[in-house]
Amino acid sequence: MSTLPDKYPQLLSFLKGKVRAAKQRAILSVNKELISIYWLIGKTIEEQQKSEGWGSKVIDQLSKDLSSEFPDMKGFSPRNLLYMRQFAEAYTITQPLAANLQLNDFQVIEFTQPLVAQISWTNHTVILNKCKLPEERLFYISKTAEHGWSKNILSHQIASQLYKRQGQSISNFSETLPAKRSVEVSSVFKNPYIFEFLDIREDMQERDLELGLIDHLKKFMLELGKGFAFVGNQYNIKVESDDYYLDLLFFNIPLNCYVVFELKIGDFKPEYAGKLNFYINAVDAKMKLPHHQSTIGVLLCKTPNKTEIKYSLKNIAAPIGVSDFLLHNQLPSFMQEELPSDEIINSTLDEEWTKQFPQSEQKLQALKEKLQQLSIKPLVETVNESNTQRLFLDLVLPMFEMIAKKLRAEFEEEFETIQLMIWTGSKGFYEADLEELKSFIEKLHYGIDNVRIDVRLNVFRPAGKNAFDVHSELEVLFCRNQYVVRNNFNRETYLEKLYSEFPSQEEQLHTIDAFISDIVTDIDKKVSEVIKLDS
Repeated sequence: MSTLPDKYPQLLSFLKGKVRAAKQRAILSVNKELISIYWLIGKTIEEQQKSEGWGSKVIDQLSKDLSSEFPDMKGFSPRNLLYMRQFAEAYTITQPLAANLQLNDFQVIEFTQPLVAQISWTNHTVILNKCKLPEERLFYISKTAEHGWSKNILSHQIASQLYKRQGQSISNFSETLPAKRSVEVSSVFKNPYIFEFLDIREDMQERDLELGLIDHLKKFMLELGKGFAFVGNQYNIKVESDDYYLDLLFFNIPLNCYVVFELKIGDFKPEYAGKLNFYINAVDAKMKLPHHQSTIGVLLCKTPNKTEIKYSLKNIAAPIGVSDFLLHNQLPSFMQEELPSDEIINSTLDEEWTKQFPQSEQKLQALKEKLQQLSIKPLVETVNESNTQRLFLDLVLPMFEMIAKKLRAEFEEEFETIQLMIWTGSKGFYEADLEELKSFIEKLHYGIDNVRIDVRLNVFRPAGKNAFDVHSELEVLFCRNQYVVRNNFNRETYLEKLYSEFPSQEEQLHTIDAFISDIVTDIDKKVSEVIKLDS
C-alpha cells in the first residue's frame, strides 16, 4: 500500500509544470542576453565602420580576439559579426548608442524589442538573409516566436512566401462573423496554399488530390498552420436517410471550431459554395457542441474570378473562405529552388515531434539504435506477379534442366525410366512441354504460390526381383517476404532469399547438388535394404 498522500499526484503535476515554465523563462532570459550583446557588437561595428573606416582586416582580427577570449562561444566568426552589424541596422534600441559610451564608463545596454529577443540568433540570420522589408521581418519573427519554428521550418515558410499568402483567402468572414472573430479567423487561412510535396499529373481528379494530401498528412498539417487536428477524410455525415462525405474534416483548437475542406481541381463554380454551405450546416447540427464556435468552410480550387466568388458568398450565413492551391510543378522556378528538400522537411518535422512528444520520441530513438545493430538485409519488395515470374523463368527452369541432365547422366542405365515434371499449382508440364510452360507463366495475371519439380526414377534394374522406385520433389515456395527452395519430403531447406536477392551461380549449384545428394541417399538406403533381403 502506498504511503504517499492522496493529493501527491496533483501536487507533483503542479510542480512539474512550474519547473517547465521556469526552464522556459531561463532559456528566454539567456537568449535575450545573447541577442542584446550581439546587437551591441553589431552596432559598435556599424559605427566604427562609419567613423573609423573599419574594414575586413579589423573584422577578422576582432573575430580572432573574441573567439580567443571566449572559446566556449561559437558565434564570433567574421560572417556572424557581419550578421550582427546587419541586425543592428535592422532594429533600434532606446538606450545611448555604443559610440557615445566612454570606455571607462561602460554600461549594459538593454535590448528593448521584446518580440525580437524571443527567437534564436540562428533564426534571426535566416530572416535577415531572406527578408528585406521591416514589416515582413517582424511578421516572421512573430510567427517563429508563436509556433517555435526551427531554422528549416522558418526557411520553408519564407520560401513559400507565407507573408504574402497569410490572411488572403477570399471570404465572407467579415459579413458572417463578429469583427474580432473575423480578424482572428482571416489570419489563419491562406491564399494560395502551397502543396509542393505533391507532384500530380495534369488529369488528376479531386480524389487523387485528397489521397495525396492524406499520404503527406504531416506536410499538409505544416502548410495549414498551428492548431489543426485531423478528424478524417471522406468523413460520413448522415442527414435523415442520405449519406454525405466530407473531403477533409479538421478541428482548429485555437479557433475552437470544426473546419471543412472541400477540394476541387478546376475553377470556382457558384454551386460549390452552396454545397459547402450545406456541409457546414450539417456539421453544426450533427457534431458541434454548445461550447464550440460555428464551423468554418474552406473551398480549395482555382480562383481566377474574385467577383464571381464574392457574389456567390453574399447572403450565405455560414463563414466560407475560398483559396487557390499550387502543386510542385506549378510553382515558379525560384520557389522550387528555394523550398527545402523532403529530407530536410522530414528531419525538421521530427524535431518538432520530439518537442511535443518527448516520451514516445525517446522510445523511438532507442528502437532506431537497436535497429542499427541488425546486420540482415531489409525488405525491398514483397511477393508479386513480376518477381515470381522472373524467378520462375530465370531460376526454377534452369535448375530443372540441370537436374534432369545430371540424373540422366548418372542413372539412365540403372533405372528403366527417369521422369521429371514441373507443377505450378495443379497444372503439370513434362520436359517436352517447356515452351508451353513458359508461355503459360508469362500469361498469368496473378502471382505463383509455389512450384514443384517432381522427380521419379522408376524400376532400379540392378536390384532384380527387388527393383524399386525413387520419388523426390524440389519445392519452391513464394512466401510473402521471401522465397524458399527446399526438399518437399524431408523439408530440408537449400536456399532462402529476399525477392531483391538473386542467388549466385555457386548457390544455385549448391542447391542442385544438395537435392541430387538427397536422391542418392534414398537410392543408397534402398540398395542396403535389398542387400539385406538378398543375404
